[in-house]
Amino acid sequence: MATAADGHARAGEGAAGGRKRGGSTGVAASGSTVVIEKTKRPVGYGCAAVLIGLFVGGLAIFGLAKQGLIGQDKLSVDSTTVEASFEDIAELATEEYHFTNVGRYEKEGLELSGLSIPFTGKHFLLTYEGEVKAGIKDFSQVTAEINDAERRVIVTLPKAEVLSSAIDHNSVVVYDQSMTPFNQIRAEDVSQFFASETDNGEKKALEAGLLDKATESARRLMKNHTEAMLDNTEQADYEVQVVSK
Repeated sequence: MATAADGHARAGEGAAGGRKRGGSTGVAASGSTVVIEKTKRPVGYGCAAVLIGLFVGGLAIFGLAKQGLIGQDKLSVDSTTVEASFEDIAELATEEYHFTNVGRYEKEGLELSGLSIPFTGKHFLLTYEGEVKAGIKDFSQVTAEINDAERRVIVTLPKAEVLSSAIDHNSVVVYDQSMTPFNQIRAEDVSQFFASETDNGEKKALEAGLLDKATESARRLMKNHTEAMLDNTEQADYEVQVVSK
């Protein structure tokens, strides 16, 4: 099986460009035979901007309301108050990596006396798109420290991790597929192929610096959130620093 990969990165933006594709797609099974059909989906690489925007606006307001900071003047907050504002977050995806590949699956046919028996092999050639998401997986590990002497708030985040990686089966476009009745393509052939390609996509995302970008985005997001929370409190002019473990 040979693959050619093309993953591209552009943080903070949505899908870059588009391209024409024909048909609508999927993987359809009939009896023991699997027929891979066509489909389409736009590709790109960017930051989870919508989620982050909603998070910054909604969570900041929620945190202020929950801590009783809205509608009151110059209240004082402590590290417990800051940490409590994160307690309703399970995980946060801050960066996405989109990739597209051309993959080929091939299994040789039977041989007899060193000669290949016709129509006993199987193969398929297709393109597909996938997505790898990264961010902060466990917000219970987030800590906050307030240093009144230095007028500084330090928020410490756990390391960014890969949260999910998957191939969009609705993006599959088939260019070639064997239809021999003696060695038909089966569901396990397709699932094994996609499992291998998903791992390859994740490796390429890591090589492209996905975790570094996710860490940077998470720090920026937490800084904005903490600064919004401190607004109109005695610590409003404190410097906010966000670091990773």
